[in-house]
Amino acid sequence: MRSKASCHPDRPLKAKGLCGTCYKKSRVAKQVPARCHQDRPEFVIGSGVCRACYDLQRRKVPATCHPSRPMKSKGLCDSCYQSLQLSTHVPATCHPDRPEFLFGSGVCKSCYNKKRQSNYKPSECHPDRPELVRGSGLCKTCYSRKYNSERPPSVCHPGRPMVEASGLCNACYSLKHKYGIVIDYTLHKCEICNEPLQRGAGKSAIDHNHETGSLRGILCGKCNMGLGLFKDSTEVLQSAIKYLIKYAAEIPEQKAG
Repeated sequence: MRSKASCHPDRPLKAKGLCGTCYKKSRVAKQVPARCHQDRPEFVIGSGVCRACYDLQRRKVPATCHPSRPMKSKGLCDSCYQSLQLSTHVPATCHPDRPEFLFGSGVCKSCYNKKRQSNYKPSECHPDRPELVRGSGLCKTCYSRKYNSERPPSVCHPGRPMVEASGLCNACYSLKHKYGIVIDYTLHKCEICNEPLQRGAGKSAIDHNHETGSLRGILCGKCNMGLGLFKDSTEVLQSAIKYLIKYAAEIPEQKAG
C-alpha cells in the first residue's frame, strides 16, 4: 500500500514527497544538456554525452573476460557480470538455492513479494487485488484507468493520454527525451517505401543499428520488420533483388509458350 504524494494527494508517492510526474519534472529541471546533443540531457554526470551516445561508447569498449563482447560493468561482459553478482549474494533462508533479495531480510524475491502482498489492504473494486494508494479503494488497474481518463488526450495520438504539458503521449515523449525526435505524421514518410507513416502500434518505427545502437531513420512497420527478417544484411537483400529480377523476366516467356 503506497503513500500519497504531497504535491497531488490523489496520486501515489514516487520520491521526495512528489508524485511520478512532478518528480520527473524536478529531475529534468536539474539535468545538464549534453555536449553531443544540446536538446538532450546528460545521461551520466560528467560524461557530457546523451544516453544514446553513452550506450554507443559503451558498446565499443570490449570486455576483459570476452573481448568479442561489449563491456557491461567492472570490465566484464553481461553474462560474467551477472555470474559475479550471483556469486556475491547471500543465500536466502527460505530457499537456500536462491539469493537473498534485500540485505538482512533472509528471504528470496518471490517470498518477499508474497509477504508484502499479505500486508496489503484489499481494494474495493476488486477484493482479490491489493489497494494501490492508501484511501483510494482502487487496485492498480482501476487506479491507472481513472488517472489516465482525467488526463487530456495527446496531440500525436488522440487515443492516448498526454504526458505533462508536452502534448505528446508516453511513447513519443520517451522518444523525444532519448533521441530528440518527434514523428510528424503529416510530413514524415518511410525512408524505404516512401509511403506516409500511420499512427498506431507497430505501424511506424525508429530504426537503429543493432550492433552499434546508433539511430538510422524512421520507417513504416512493414519495412522495419522486413529489414529484421533479412537480418539487416545487404548481401541477403541484393540476393533477393536478383531473385525477383530473375523470375520477373521469366514470367512473360512462360505465358507466351
